[in-house]
Amino acid sequence: MKSYAQRFSENLRRLRQSLNLTQRELAEAVKYSEKTVSKWETNASVPEIGTLFTIASVLHTDIEGLFRDDEYWFVGIDGGGTKTALALADSTGNIVRTLKTDCCNPIDIGLDASRNILSDAIYELCRGIPLSQVTLYAGIAGGTSGDMKKQLAEFFESFGFDSFDNGSDNMNIITAGLGDGDGVSLILGTGICAWAKRGGDIKRIAGWGYLIDDGGSAYNIGRDALVAYYRAYDGSGEPTLLTEYIDKLVKSPELLLGDIYSGGKKTIAGYSQLVFRAADAGDRVSEAILKRNFSFAARIIETAAKDFDSSKRLKVVLAGGLTEQPTLLPRLNSALTDADDYDLCILDCEPVAGAIKYAMKLRGRKK
Repeated sequence: MKSYAQRFSENLRRLRQSLNLTQRELAEAVKYSEKTVSKWETNASVPEIGTLFTIASVLHTDIEGLFRDDEYWFVGIDGGGTKTALALADSTGNIVRTLKTDCCNPIDIGLDASRNILSDAIYELCRGIPLSQVTLYAGIAGGTSGDMKKQLAEFFESFGFDSFDNGSDNMNIITAGLGDGDGVSLILGTGICAWAKRGGDIKRIAGWGYLIDDGGSAYNIGRDALVAYYRAYDGSGEPTLLTEYIDKLVKSPELLLGDIYSGGKKTIAGYSQLVFRAADAGDRVSEAILKRNFSFAARIIETAAKDFDSSKRLKVVLAGGLTEQPTLLPRLNSALTDADDYDLCILDCEPVAGAIKYAMKLRGRKK
């Protein structure tokens, strides 16, 4: 990655020569010595900002033209339900920088907070690189709800990227896991959402938000765990191993309520891992929670499958935090009516890599 001084020296020499100016002639035009111009062109120093404007005027360019280089860059953003991952790749697609920051879901945290998080992260990731040489794709959870896609597009427009696009974080999974092929992508994270890709058509199944979707996500499993915990506590439900596990983490059921309501979806989703642990230990309540939730996820897959040739196995790429659970695949397979109809696989790379691949397809396309 070239430094600012190196880019300036190369551009200064190129622009001067294109106008058939000698170093002495340029020096006289900007009222500096020929020796100083030579230092600029050998990467020994960079003039102050006021002089840069004068040089740009003499060379019929602007400040950006003095620091531009022939390199171009790609930025991918994967804004999930609990965190945001960003990556910067060079012209070959090789990732040279990565960054992780807070959740940027504009539905959860508000558009202003989302823009602040994204803005800080983009400037940090792209430090030293002219944004006019960057192509970006931002796949963000909540990024297509209502008019959010339009509002985020207006936000990304302000950066002056070479080109960009923004949409759902599921597009990152589709691109990373399916490439140019057909199939289904299913996010099993804080939320749940699936997309069926067939040819150039992409259809959404579920992913309507935690108030609508009724299972299959870490939030749904975590909520079911808390329901079971409180029902066991007040006697209206069955005894469960979850009581023991949750009691080790909290001071009292009453105080836990404050954490739940202040922490929201992310906090509730965190309890999902206890359900897997308790189910593996033989807890009947936890086993029932997982069975119900994976039945919901299986119905989503089977709904998506209606758009495909039933004589061929359907590729289903899974991503999201729940895929870290070792028993996820066998549980999901057992919930399907006919598991042999599907090729379930867990995404073998970070979703942000899909955002980079999508960005590489966008280069040169203006928004």
